[in-house]
Amino acid sequence: MKKWMLRKFCPMRWIEILAALFVFQAALPARAADIADSTNDFSGVQGANGWYYGYYQDDVPGGNFVQDSDYGTAVDPGIWAGLWWKNSGNMPALWSTGGHSGNPGGMPLYAVRRWVSTVSGTLVISGQWGDWDTRGDTDGAIASIRTPSGQIASYDVTNGAPIVDYSVTTTVAVGDAVDFVIDPKTIYYNDATWFTAIIERYGVPAITNLPPAGLATNEVTLNGSVLSIGAEAPTVTLCWGQFNGGSVLTNWTHAFTFSGPRGIGDLSTNLTGLTERTHYSYRFMASNSFGISWSPVATFTTLGAPGNLSRWRYKMPVTFTGYTGGRADLINFPVLVVLSNNVGGSGFTFDSFATADGTDLRFVTNLTDVTSLDYEIDSWNTNAGQASYVWVRAPTIPADGSGSFWMKWGDSTDSNRLACTTNGTVWDADFQGVWHMSEPSAKDSTANHNDGTAHDNTTTTNAVMGSAQKFNPIGGSGFQCVQMPTGTALDTVQNNSYTLEAWFASRVAPPGDPNSGYGAYGVVIKPGWHDGLVDQGTNANMGHIVSGGAQYTASRPCVAGVYHHLVGTVDRPAGIVTLYMDGMPGVQATFSPGAQP
Repeated sequence: MKKWMLRKFCPMRWIEILAALFVFQAALPARAADIADSTNDFSGVQGANGWYYGYYQDDVPGGNFVQDSDYGTAVDPGIWAGLWWKNSGNMPALWSTGGHSGNPGGMPLYAVRRWVSTVSGTLVISGQWGDWDTRGDTDGAIASIRTPSGQIASYDVTNGAPIVDYSVTTTVAVGDAVDFVIDPKTIYYNDATWFTAIIERYGVPAITNLPPAGLATNEVTLNGSVLSIGAEAPTVTLCWGQFNGGSVLTNWTHAFTFSGPRGIGDLSTNLTGLTERTHYSYRFMASNSFGISWSPVATFTTLGAPGNLSRWRYKMPVTFTGYTGGRADLINFPVLVVLSNNVGGSGFTFDSFATADGTDLRFVTNLTDVTSLDYEIDSWNTNAGQASYVWVRAPTIPADGSGSFWMKWGDSTDSNRLACTTNGTVWDADFQGVWHMSEPSAKDSTANHNDGTAHDNTTTTNAVMGSAQKFNPIGGSGFQCVQMPTGTALDTVQNNSYTLEAWFASRVAPPGDPNSGYGAYGVVIKPGWHDGLVDQGTNANMGHIVSGGAQYTASRPCVAGVYHHLVGTVDRPAGIVTLYMDGMPGVQATFSPGAQP
């Protein structure tokens, strides 16, 4: 296998895997003030801002939530004339301010707007309910709010009921689903119901970042603002370091606590003694006796000492290809730069470097920028007909496919090996592991150092992205693989949302019966449970197992002897397993949202 990436992600079984493996753990949706608004947040993307749109089949709350499949303009203007979510028929449906239950074939379907909590603590939920469709000939509906602890509110929306305010309080944990349900009672038609919700954290303060100032080679002024004190004035702490510590104070290298409880308003502090040309992450934490809130993670890169561009004998632009029509700009995204003699007809040659191992290589956003971008050399091969592979952390890749950065080299006075080439800063904290698979030990390129261990003499071979490990179906002790370490965050990746990514090729189809569970090669799997990416000869699968042993698998056809690029994702709050292969649209399998692994 050439590369593994496990982003905030499991050993491989017997197969020649030629590629990159990336394992990620996807962050849950975050809001600066921990507030959700069902009306303002309404969108055509399942999971956006923590909201999901669907229905219950019969009145079996929570365990049988099914996401709606269609989003578009309403086809019944007598009910709603804007955009809505619905199932394959017209009902049930949900729109920005309400919804309508359904009863196809005599089966009651309860319209459900689900919000998955990103916080733990006490919430205040307020909004409005009432009858939307007053045409009569109906027994009305019931609007209710349900959490894992049970129903916390229920409102009888009789025919012609006016729109009234409501407010309730509940306690939740991270990942808990809060469902806003429209129950059709007995008669489901003419049941359009007004039902909105604003969700706030009770008593918890809110804080955000303001733009930094005074950025220099070894200092910067970081600014923030307390938006709300909640129920009492909070204590505010600024956390920073070369690695993102997430929402755990002790994971941050540095922390500074401002004096005294803080009121609403701006605050700032000057950091000194920083390292030049270094990428830093930071965020503010505000806490009181009701809870903790964090500002979004922000970054800055210190400047380099003033440079003399004339020292750099060679420079070349690097443009981005393959990312057009994206949904959003990619921020701090690792991109692969492949170098070979005269690459792209550029006249580039390895002979022009000041050092034999390429340590004088630098990347910058533009030719006036003295700050080097973080990069690491995956492999350096200057032989004729060969290529070198370099990963660069690009600050921004625009969604429209534009953008570039510059590569420069040839300055013997600035040819020292940069710290970023070995300390993992190319990969942010969401990456749990990145294994290039260029040697049997399979070193992890991230700062986590989740290095693998070769089992039964794997063989290094050429692949689509440099080198790879070749695994024979039968080894001296049963099989060949690279075993990832235990006792790390890799052990519990399946407990949250996560992504697995790998390039692989099987030389022959696996023996045995695929339906028995033995006729398969593991690409990236978890021993015992076999969660992860699997090659079954004619199909590549992404599997996820929940409590009780049920496995949910998304599959795509694959061909032995051909290199395939696989990306498998699990969205646990939404209950979706998705497999992408070779750039094709994803295929999905669904399980009960939030189900424990």
